[in-house]
Formats: sequence, C-alpha cells, structure tokens
Amino acid sequence: MIITVTERMAAEIGVQMEQVIRVLDIIVWPAVVLAGILIFKTAAEKFLGSANLAKINMFGVEVEISSEHVANLIWESFDHFEIGEKQWRLLVLLSEKIGGLSQIDAAEKGFSHKEDFRPLRNAGLLTGDGETLSKSERYNITPLGKFVVSRRVDKNKYV
Repeated sequence: MIITVTERMAAEIGVQMEQVIRVLDIIVWPAVVLAGILIFKTAAEKFLGSANLAKINMFGVEVEISSEHVANLIWESFDHFEIGEKQWRLLVLLSEKIGGLSQIDAAEKGFSHKEDFRPLRNAGLLTGDGETLSKSERYNITPLGKFVVSRRVDKNKYV
C-alpha cells in the first residue's frame, strides 16, 4: 500500500511538472524578448534615432538635424503667422510661374506690397529682385515657399 501511495504521488507530481514545463515553455520566450528589449532599449533608440538625421550645409557649416527638430523649427517659425486666402493665391501663382511675377502683373491681379507681399517675404516664402519689395521688378517664390505650397493638405483651398 505504501508503494501505491508513493507511485500515485509521483504520478501526480509528474503531471504537475509537465504542466509547469508547458507553462514555462509558453512564458519563457516572451519574457526573454521583453528582457532583451529592456536591456537594449537605449542602444536601439540611439540606432533608430541616428537613422532619422540629415546633414545640412548652412553658411559653410555642416550640421546634423533630425526630422523632428526640423518640424519643430518650421512650426515655431509659423506659429503666429497665418496665410490668408489672397496670400495663398499669390503663393500658388508664384509657384506656377516660371521666372516669377512682374510688379505690373501683381498690381493688375490686385496684390499689394504691404498686405500680401511683405508678410510672405518676412516669413521667407517669397523674395523680390530689388533692395526692397516696392523697388522690385519681379517677385519669386523661395524654396521654402514651394515646399509649403506643395505640402499643404488641402490642395483645393484658396485656388
């Protein structure tokens, strides 16, 4: 009788051990992956972050900048600046005109220096060929202006 109780306990322990081993098989690989992620998190962030860097040469100095930082700079630059309907039309017109827009054409289309051109020039979106905007004969869109026009979400707005 002692032998049968011992055999039964051994059998129960064997079943329990099999269940424990199955549970461990299920739990171990996710635990190893999670531990690996936690251990190598900083290295992975540095590696992935460096892939997002661009080198830009400005004024003879090369700088590395992340796309997130570029987005923040653009956001801060235009945070208090809103482009009106007439200004959008002007930017779109300038982006489509090769060789820019003449002062005469601009006046005929109803664009004014003070209300339309100056804020866009101050934001770096357009430029004139003279000392000042009022002395310019032609106006051109800057690369930043082209970028803003090409990347706007609502392409049909103000056109």
